[in-house]
Amino acid sequence: MKVADPADKNLLTAEVLTDAVGKLRYDPELMKHYRGLVEGLFEMMDLNNDGYLDEYEYQRYLEQCGIQSESFAKEALRTMDVNHNGKLSLDEFLNAFWDFFFSDDERSPNAFFFGPLVD
Repeated sequence: MKVADPADKNLLTAEVLTDAVGKLRYDPELMKHYRGLVEGLFEMMDLNNDGYLDEYEYQRYLEQCGIQSESFAKEALRTMDVNHNGKLSLDEFLNAFWDFFFSDDERSPNAFFFGPLVD
């Protein structure tokens, strides 16, 4: 097996990957590909097929991720619900997803999109 040489310009390091994703994060082509993935996730979570995620549906999703805290689900949904109607639209969900993965703001309310961070 060949050992990676750090001086090799073709070596994909965490730093190189982070820099590349950072430069491409608002690329329309990348966004288009992610949109299909996120829409599929949203549709699976939308148990009553009304086009929105309510607190119960979001809680069910988090339970499947191993997070049993109803209060966490309620708070996370509240922070992502930018129009404050008590449910998430696909656009709110997409914005939260995009912000979770690509925002530089470590205090973003969308930092807990997939649940609380643990050590």
